[in-house]
Amino acid sequence: GLGTAADSLSAVKKHVYETKRYTLAELAAAMQADFKGYDMMRTVLDRTTPCYGNDLPEADDIAQRIFNTYGKLVADLNDGSFAGKFVTVLFSYTTQVFSGEITPATANGRKRGQPFSDAIGPSQGKDVRGPTKLMNSVLKLDNTGLNGGFALNLKMTPGLLKGKPGTDALRGLVSGYLQSGGAQVQFNIVD
Repeated sequence: GLGTAADSLSAVKKHVYETKRYTLAELAAAMQADFKGYDMMRTVLDRTTPCYGNDLPEADDIAQRIFNTYGKLVADLNDGSFAGKFVTVLFSYTTQVFSGEITPATANGRKRGQPFSDAIGPSQGKDVRGPTKLMNSVLKLDNTGLNGGFALNLKMTPGLLKGKPGTDALRGLVSGYLQSGGAQVQFNIVD
């Protein structure tokens, strides 16, 4: 998941290299222990790391670098030495759950077995500044060289969409996102 990867690198950048609150060895030990005995560290990582999906340059820049690097690596595979074509795709209908189940803890405070973020979306519960800020983060991803596709799964509460004002707000949100170069977006509206 792009959000999980970006948030993990953001956590390392902030808490190891910028604030020097933890050493890389301490963080590695906490992750290896699945944060057992490192509750305070996990809380700090979880609650004070700048996270992708909030229109924060310090986190969104990391997501952009991951996205670009992945796209370039896949594109480089299409050098003619293989008969088929490699395609960059960032979809995860359910693979973020399975992948999380078999992956140890990550530097953003995600424990072993928890799902990764899905597709190009943020880590679960980390997009706390609203759907417009989330879409702004996604719009920073340069998809011009992408030869596959990606999806943004946006979760919203029904209360935001009540009546004509809610419908107009959703219409404006989608219209602004698509006019700004956004790609596929899927809404999940569940109470």
